[in-house]
Formats: sequence, C-alpha cells, structure tokens
Amino acid sequence: MNIFLINFIFKFLNIFDYLKLDKLKIRLENFIIWCFCIGGAFSKKQHVEIKSISKNRRASFLLLSPRIIQKIYWNLYKLGQEKTSVKLPAPNYLSIASFNNCLKEFKEKGVTKWPISFKSTLSQKLINNLRDKTGINQTIKLPFDHELTLKTILNTDICLLISHYYSSQSFFREEPTVSHKSVLKKNFNKPNSYMFHSDGFRQVSVMLLLNDLNDKNIHMEYVIKSHLKQQIYERRFVDQENLKKQYRIKKLVGKKGDLFIFDAEGLHRGLYGKSGKERLIFHLNFHPGTYCTLKKSFSYLIPKSISKSKNSFNSFG
Repeated sequence: MNIFLINFIFKFLNIFDYLKLDKLKIRLENFIIWCFCIGGAFSKKQHVEIKSISKNRRASFLLLSPRIIQKIYWNLYKLGQEKTSVKLPAPNYLSIASFNNCLKEFKEKGVTKWPISFKSTLSQKLINNLRDKTGINQTIKLPFDHELTLKTILNTDICLLISHYYSSQSFFREEPTVSHKSVLKKNFNKPNSYMFHSDGFRQVSVMLLLNDLNDKNIHMEYVIKSHLKQQIYERRFVDQENLKKQYRIKKLVGKKGDLFIFDAEGLHRGLYGKSGKERLIFHLNFHPGTYCTLKKSFSYLIPKSISKSKNSFNSFG
C-alpha cells in the first residue's frame, strides 16, 4: 500500500463527513494508516508524509493497533509501580532522600516537580536568544550539546530518575525543543492538544518553564494517576467531560526555572487562555525502547552495563 493510494482513499472517506459518520471515518482512517505501518514499523525509514502530516511509522503502528495488540505491547514495558528494585547508580546532585521522594511521587501520581529550580542557570541573555531564535508560535529543535540541555538535563540526575522510573535504560525519543506561544498573535492556531490525550507507549516528558506562568496563561494540565492504566490513544474518543469527576487535575504552572517530569501515557492537555502573556518552554521526550532511538544521542544514554556498577543502590520500591 503506497502513500498515493492512502491519500486517495482518505479523499474518498470525506463523504463520511456529509453522512455525519465522524467516528466511523476516524476508525477507518486509523486502520488504513495502521495497515500501511505494519511493514515499516521496524524499518530504518520511520517518517513518512500522510495527509501532509509527518507520521512516525512505529509510533503509528503502536498507537493505532487493535486494542489487544496495544495491551500486549503495553505489558511488555511494565513500569513496576507497585515494586521496583533495580540497581542503578546513586544520584550525584540530589540527596538519596530527595531523589527517592521525587521518584515516589512520580510513580504514584505520574507527574513530579524537580526539587531544584534551574532559575540561576537561565540567564536573561540565554532566554532572549531562545525567544528571538524561536519566533512567536513556533517550535525549534536544539542540539544535545546546547548549553540549556547540558545544564538542565545531561549534567543533572534527571536521566537517572527516568531510568529508575522505567527500571531500565532510558532513551531520548528525539532532539530537545523550545516552544514559544502567544494566543494574541495573528499566527496562533489552537492545536488539538487542548483536548485531554495520551502521547502513547511509555513516553516520559520533561518540561522546563523559561518564563513565569500562572493559570491565566497558556499552561498544561495533568490528570493525576491516569498513567496507571492504559489509555485510549485516539483523543477524539476520550470522555473529556467525565475526567474531572474521576480524577484530580494538576496545573503545571510556576516560576521560571521550574521543571516538571510527567508520564505522557497519562492524560494531559494544554489550556490556551486569553492572557496575552507568552509561554516559553524547553521540552524533551524519553522512552524505554518502545520507539526508534536517535543514534546521535547514544553517548548521553545510561549504558546497560551500569546496572553492574559497584556504586549502585536500590531505588524506592
């Protein structure tokens, strides 16, 4: 099945819009993409253009699979929320007590705030440079050796914490990004992230605030403990109205330099308020081996042999 045929079928499926069969159309489109991705899910070429949107073939294969396949694959990467006893190095920057408290909250709630602020490392010159380079309502990629990545991610215990969370080696899913948004600018288009959604199989995300944010500004909400079960990956099928009745909602707001780590398997969304204040954030995604890994990031990974280290310790469990 080639891209031309897929796009032709999608154009034909537009007739379902007139018949008001939206959900059936969504299911058919997802099934077609899944069939296409089966053959290439584990190939070297991962990114293809479908309906003018870049799709990662393995991610699409996993997220659009029949529910039984999703469940099997989901269980291959159990996080061990109830009990974890894995040998990994002791933290270098946090005390063991502070590290384990952060890990405990992360496992129980699906989100945690890093106990140390990075405000002192965020000079105004650096912030202005990133703001100007990114542009309003744009997102840019940063290299792994950028000073922001080095100071806030690589030269800290954050990668180690995520590996303890996974009970295995953690990988970067793609390059770090900086996102700059303002609802008052003409080029602002409300993204579909305004709906509660799950980013999929075992992705952990890190978000660093590069400016102060309150709940009147653009910000993110996280559904506490929703990471403990496998979610529906098609956001248009998530029961948006009942979530607030079933779960507690946490607003990820704070001061410049605050860093949040969250399990993106849990439900979350972006709120785009009417405040004119911009939101400038640094963002990075991790996974435990479920997706293709960037070769260029290998030198920054925690090697598998580290579990045999003489300086290992047992994390919270």
